[in-house]
Amino acid sequence: MLMKNRGLSAITFFLDLLLLACVVFIPQYLKSNGIRLTLYHTVFFLSWILFSLMFGKFRFIYQRLKNELTAIVITGITVWGLVSLYVISFEKFNKDYNSLFKQILLVVLIELLARCMFYFIKRIKYQKVKSTYFSHLRLKDQQWVLMFINLLFVFVSFMFLVWLKPASLRIYIPNFYPFLLGLLVWEFFLNLFTRKHCIKSKISVREFLNPIIRANTLTILLLAIIVYLFRLFEYSRLIVFGTVLLSATLEGLFAAYISLHSKVARDIDESEKIIGISSGDEKLSRKTDHALKVFTGLPVAELSADDLLREQLKQNIYDLLAMHVNLKGVPRNTCSVFDTQTLFNIETREDDSRDLLINLHKVNDIKRINDYFALLNQKTAMGAYVLGCGQTIKGIYDQYLKRYPRPLGYVFYFFHFIFRRVLPKLPVTREINYLLTRGENRTLSKTEILGRLVYSGFKIVASEEIDGLTWFIAGKVNVPYKEEDPTYGPFISLKRVGKDGKIIKVFKFRTMHPYAEYLQDYIYQQNHLAKGGKLKNDFRIAGWGRFLRKTWIDELPQFINFLRGDIKLVGVRALSRHYFSLYPKDFREYRKKVKPGILPPFYVDMPETMEEIVASEKKYIESYLKYGILTDIKYGAIIMYNIIFRGKRSA
Repeated sequence: MLMKNRGLSAITFFLDLLLLACVVFIPQYLKSNGIRLTLYHTVFFLSWILFSLMFGKFRFIYQRLKNELTAIVITGITVWGLVSLYVISFEKFNKDYNSLFKQILLVVLIELLARCMFYFIKRIKYQKVKSTYFSHLRLKDQQWVLMFINLLFVFVSFMFLVWLKPASLRIYIPNFYPFLLGLLVWEFFLNLFTRKHCIKSKISVREFLNPIIRANTLTILLLAIIVYLFRLFEYSRLIVFGTVLLSATLEGLFAAYISLHSKVARDIDESEKIIGISSGDEKLSRKTDHALKVFTGLPVAELSADDLLREQLKQNIYDLLAMHVNLKGVPRNTCSVFDTQTLFNIETREDDSRDLLINLHKVNDIKRINDYFALLNQKTAMGAYVLGCGQTIKGIYDQYLKRYPRPLGYVFYFFHFIFRRVLPKLPVTREINYLLTRGENRTLSKTEILGRLVYSGFKIVASEEIDGLTWFIAGKVNVPYKEEDPTYGPFISLKRVGKDGKIIKVFKFRTMHPYAEYLQDYIYQQNHLAKGGKLKNDFRIAGWGRFLRKTWIDELPQFINFLRGDIKLVGVRALSRHYFSLYPKDFREYRKKVKPGILPPFYVDMPETMEEIVASEKKYIESYLKYGILTDIKYGAIIMYNIIFRGKRSA
C-alpha cells in the first residue's frame, strides 16, 4: 500500500509539472512561434515545486477531500502572492507578469477540478482523518482571549506605523481605515478557522511560532495579490506590510512568553503534586493509619545504627532523634544517611527497605518537595522513621534580626518577604521567580513543611528549632494523598460537612499557611482546644490571617456559597471532617439536619468548652426545626448586635 501511494504521488507530481508547463509555454509558443525560457520562469517553476511539496499537495494517501483541495489553493495563493510582492516591490508592471497571474489561476482551477473528479471515482478509499489546516469553530475561553490580544496587536501596530509617518493622523486615518477594518476582519476569521491559537498540546516555542508564521505569511501574500489586482499603489507599503510584520513580531514574542509560561507553570505544578509512587502502595488504604515501629534490642551479632549516628550527627540533633527513636534497636543495614538535594541518590535504595532514613540537607533546596517526601515514603518500611530539616519563615526572620540592627533587619526582611514569599505566589511573577531560582532556596513556613509530610503519608513525631533550622522526625503511617490537591493560593476552597453529611467546598480568603489542612489532627493532639472551641496555640495561622479573621474579611467569599445554596446566612459552623469527629456521635447525626451558616449561634451564647458549644448549637437547631426562618431572624439580630456594639469575636 505504501509503494502504491508513493507511485500515485510521483505520477501526480509529474502531471502537475506537465500541466504547469503546458499552461505557461503553449500560449507563448502560439503567440511567438517559439519557447523562450527566462530566469523568472526557472524561479517560478522551482517556487511552485517547493511550495507544492511544503503544503503536501503530492501526499497521496486518500486524505479528506477538503485537505487536498486546501493544499492546492494555498500553493496557488502562496506563489501568486510572492509574484505580486515582487512586482509591487520592484515595480515590474508589464504584460508578462499579468499573463503569469492568469496562468497560475488556470492551473489551480484545473487541479481542483481534476482532484474532485478523482475523489468521486475513488471516494470509497478516502479516510476520515483529522483536518490538516482547519479546526472546529468552537473555541475555548482561552482562545478567545488570545484572539482578542492578536487583534489588539494589529491595531497597535497600525497606529504606531501611522504615527511614524511624517503627515498627521488626520490624513492617514481616513484613507487607511478601510484597510485597517479589512485586516481586522481577516485576522478574526484567520484566527477562527486556523489552529493558530490551539495551544493545548503545544509545548515548545517552535510549535507556538509555526502557525503564527504561516498565518502572517499568508496574510502578506494575500495583501500583495489584492494590491496588485486592484492597483492600490497609492497605499503606503510601510503601513500595509509593516502592520502585518510588526503585529506578527509582537504575536511571536507573546507566543514565546506563553510557551515559557506553560513550561515553567507545568514544572511548578509538578513540584506541588506527587508524581511517582510505587505500584505496591496502591494496594494500601488511607482510611486507617498504621502504627509506628517500636524498636527493641538487637541480637548480639547484628550492629545497630546508634554508633553510626553518633559519629555523623551533631550532638543536639542526635539527642532529638534518640529521644523519640530507640536507635540501639535500629539495624545499621536498614539505616541510611544522606546530605543531598537530588532524588537520584535516594532512588537507588530498595522500596520499603529503610527503618530510618536521614537527609541532612534542608528541604528548601529540593525542587519537588512533595515528590521527595513521596520518595521517602516509598523507600521506608511501614512504621519506619525519617529525619530532616528546613529553614522556616521564622528562622529567616530571626536570622535577619540577628545579623543586622533591628530597623535595618526589619527592612531587609520586608523585601525578602515580598520577593521570596509573595511574588512566587502571584500568576506571572511566580514563573519569573522560578526561572531565577530554579526552585531552590524556597521560603517555607513550618506549617508547609510539616503539612507536606502529612500529605505524603507521614505522622509528625517531633519538631524542634536547632541552629536556625527546623528539624523534624516523622513516621510512615500511610500512603501519600493522590486525589486531593492542596490549597496554595490566597483564595481557597475548604471541604466541609454540609446538610445530610454532604461534603461541600466552602470559599474563604487564606488565613493559614499552605498545607495547614493536613495538620489539624496534629495540632489537636499536641495542644487540644482553647476557650471558644478553637485549637490552642495554632501556629498554622499567618500574621495577616489574624487581621483577616479579626475583621471578618476572610469570611466574605462565603457569600458565594450562600448564593449557590450550600449554606445559609445564619446557622451552625461549616466544620471540617476532623473537627466534626470531635462532636458526640449522636449529635453529629442531629447536626446534619440543617444547613451550616455564615453567622453561627456561637456569637449569641459565646460558649467556651466543647460541651457548651454542643449545647449552644443544639438549642439553635431545636428552635430552627420548630420555627424555621423566624429563628434565623432572631439569632441574626442578636449576632449582629454582639459583633458591632459589644465587639464579640471568636477565640
